Amino acid sequence: MAKARGYIRHRAPFVAMYAISMLCVIGIAFFAGEDMSVALYTALIISFFFACIAVVDIDRYAKKLKTLDELCGTITHLSRALPRGEGGLEKAYAHVLEELCNEYDALSASETARKQESLDYYTLWIHQIKTPIAAMRLLLEQDGDRAVMRQELFKIEQYAMMALRFIKLESISSDIVLAPCRLDSAVKEQVRSHSIPFVYKGLSVSVNVSGQSIMTDKKWLGFIIEQLISNAVKYTNKGGVTICGDAKTLSIEDTGIGIMPEDLPRIFEKGYTGYNGRIDDRSSGIGLYMAKRAADALSIRIGVESRLGRGTRFTLYFPDCEREIYK
Repeated sequence: MAKARGYIRHRAPFVAMYAISMLCVIGIAFFAGEDMSVALYTALIISFFFACIAVVDIDRYAKKLKTLDELCGTITHLSRALPRGEGGLEKAYAHVLEELCNEYDALSASETARKQESLDYYTLWIHQIKTPIAAMRLLLEQDGDRAVMRQELFKIEQYAMMALRFIKLESISSDIVLAPCRLDSAVKEQVRSHSIPFVYKGLSVSVNVSGQSIMTDKKWLGFIIEQLISNAVKYTNKGGVTICGDAKTLSIEDTGIGIMPEDLPRIFEKGYTGYNGRIDDRSSGIGLYMAKRAADALSIRIGVESRLGRGTRFTLYFPDCEREIYK
C-alpha cells in the first residue's frame, strides 16, 4: 500500500489530468443534452488507453524501486547501477549523484592508499627497531660495551621519533606554527643530538652557520636537518660532516660514499633506497621522503649534489618571506 500511495503521489498530475478529462467528457455531454452512451463510450476508450499506459508505467516504477532497494546500503559504483533517468530533471539528479559517487570513489581510494602506506611504514618500522633491541639484549647478557649500548639506544629513540613524525605528517599543515627561528641554534641542537653516532664512528663535524633568524616552524625545520645529518652520518665512514649556511641557504656536506647518478632523481621517493640501500639492508628509504614532505610544507626547496666515493651535499633553500610559505 505504501508503494501504491507513493506511485500515486509521484504521478499525481497525470491522475488529476485523467480525472479532469473524464469530468469534461461526461459533463459536456450531459449539459449539452447529447447521448450519454457516446460520452461513456469515449470515456471508456480514454480509460482503456490510460490503463495501458499506467500498467507499463507502474511496471517500470516498480523495477526502479526494486533496483533502489537492492542498492540500499551501498554507495560504491552506485550511479553506474541506477536505472537511466528519463526526464531532464531525473538526468540532472543522476548527474549530481554520479559526481558524488566519483568523489566518494576518489576519497575511498585515497583513504585505502593512506592506510596501506601507514601499514607498510609500521611493518618496516617494527623490523627496524627489532635490530637495536636485539643488539642491546645481547650486550646486556654479555655485559657489553656501554658505548655500543648508547649507540643502539640512540637508534631506538630515533626510530620512535620517526614514527611520531610520520603520524603527524598526515596533517602537517595544521601542525605548523611560524615564528622567527635562529638557524645556528636549530643546527647546533641537531648536531648535539647526534653526538653519539659522531663519536661512535669517529667523524668530525664543522658548523659555520650565521645567527640570523628565519620565519619557519622550528620543530619541522629541526626534523629536516636531523634527517639530513642522520643520512650523512649513516653513509660516512671516515672524514666528517660540514654544515654552513645563512638566512637564504643551509648546506650539509659529508665525505661519505656518495650517491649513484641514476639514483639521484629518485632519492626522495617513499621506500626508494637505490644502490646505497642495497649496501645497507637496514635502509628504509623513508627518512628523505619524510624530509621532502616537511620541506614542501614549509616551502623549502632541497637540492642535492653528489660524487660517488667523494661525498654528498644537501642544500636547503629557504623562502624569501612568510607569504611564500603559505602560497
